[in-house]
Amino acid sequence: MSGTAAASPWEPTRRRRRRKRCSAATSYGGTYTIDGNEITHHVDVSWNETWTGTKQKRIARFEGNRVYLSTPPSPDPLTGTISTRTMTWEKVT
Repeated sequence: MSGTAAASPWEPTRRRRRRKRCSAATSYGGTYTIDGNEITHHVDVSWNETWTGTKQKRIARFEGNRVYLSTPPSPDPLTGTISTRTMTWEKVT
């Protein structure tokens, strides 16, 4: 049996949105060390394979039930503009 399926007119938009979401995603794991307010992640596995085996430094700031992890100033991976990116974690009680 064979058949054909018509492409959705929305498919290019869906692909662009999916690409944008994936390019903004980050995920990595491994051990870490702490020196003052600097946390160094020793990356064993990563969504971005180029990070695997590297050390990723973050500056930690604690406020109440939140911790903010910020990168040192560096080129943004999407635009190349020098920037600082911050991830916020919140403890839910």
